[in-house]
Amino acid sequence: AAWKRAQRAFHKDMQSRLWFTYRSGFETIKPSRLTSDAGWGCMLRSGQMMLAQALLHHHLRRDWRLRPDAPPPRWYGLILKLFEDDPSAMFSIHKIAQGGVQCQRQVGQWFGPDTVCRVLKNIWTAQEGNWPCHTAGLLYVEDRCIYRDMAEECAASRPAYPGIINTNSRTEQARIPCPWRPLIILIPVRLGPEGKINSAYIPKLAAYLGFPQSLGFVGGRPRHSYYFVGVRGYHTYYLDPHVTQAYQPIRRNT
Repeated sequence: AAWKRAQRAFHKDMQSRLWFTYRSGFETIKPSRLTSDAGWGCMLRSGQMMLAQALLHHHLRRDWRLRPDAPPPRWYGLILKLFEDDPSAMFSIHKIAQGGVQCQRQVGQWFGPDTVCRVLKNIWTAQEGNWPCHTAGLLYVEDRCIYRDMAEECAASRPAYPGIINTNSRTEQARIPCPWRPLIILIPVRLGPEGKINSAYIPKLAAYLGFPQSLGFVGGRPRHSYYFVGVRGYHTYYLDPHVTQAYQPIRRNT
């Protein structure tokens, strides 16, 4: 009975995550003529999923689950729209692919974990005054060391939100400057040569995935990325972006 309850809880957890895959038929990613990310966008999609999960944790809490008998909360739809395959969406495949140019990656080239983390950080910083970036800090760690002063500087200041806020919503609290805000930490690290993990890291990765604060990690084989989200023993669970689906615009009332 306990095992079945654990299985049901696991399935509800996985079904509540946002799964982003290759898409085809979206608007051209300028300056290229690409209308699909199939074959090159798996790391971009993995990065999108990890950041989306961070925002779900932040706004809906870690224990929130989708319910088949009820519509998703408003926050769910707002977060989903941030990642729509539309040039205007904050974390769209368009914005991330174009952001790679600053990291010597042309549109259509495969990203490594370091590149996708750096691009997401750059987008987040550029949108610091807008939702959701004003509600949390994002720290990109370049040398695998988290320095306390840098983390505190990134997390310990949230100015009052200057935009229009519904006074009946929970975001009314954003009008008040806050000395502390949640912090997303991205740490690119190589765990072994030539796409193979050093076995010494496996217990540490398993322990990390068990933390309630863990967002999982992105990676895999060279040019073949997944989003790893859970572990049972030494068996990991992941979301696979290597499925091409047709682009569908998100309904405006989602």
